[in-house]
Amino acid sequence: MKLILDASTIIAFKNANKLNLLADLQRRGVEIIVPRAVLDELYSAGHVFEDPPFTSVQPREGYRIETLGAGEAEAIQLCKEYVERGEEAELVTDDARARRKAERLGLKVMGTLGLVILLAKRGVVSPSEAERLLHELSTFIYVTEDVLERAKKALREMR
Repeated sequence: MKLILDASTIIAFKNANKLNLLADLQRRGVEIIVPRAVLDELYSAGHVFEDPPFTSVQPREGYRIETLGAGEAEAIQLCKEYVERGEEAELVTDDARARRKAERLGLKVMGTLGLVILLAKRGVVSPSEAERLLHELSTFIYVTEDVLERAKKALREMR
């Protein structure tokens, strides 16, 4: 399985000092991929990664979407390329416009909170730890109370 991450998720995990969880997820067979344009956005914003828990990849084709930034557009294009090759890939973004565009293209999409649930499903963290992580990460991203409650409910059902 490949997860193609947009900047908001990486920033949230970095700000919470939890990038190690992404590395742990990779050790469990989930490839974390960041499009080159997203990495450029992160570096431009002053984010430095000594030992990044992801691989940076450039899509084969440029993909422009007028309403999206270069990072979101590349993330969608990269996910689309993997799916077209028959690989299991999912976009991870909290950007509502990017999510809608990806879903219209038939791509699987999750947000930062969905990634936390995946961490629990793959045994990287316990459901209890994941619930604490939800609260911590929600201070770095915009999330409605309803979405947060649905994520907590999904984790409680895993116990």
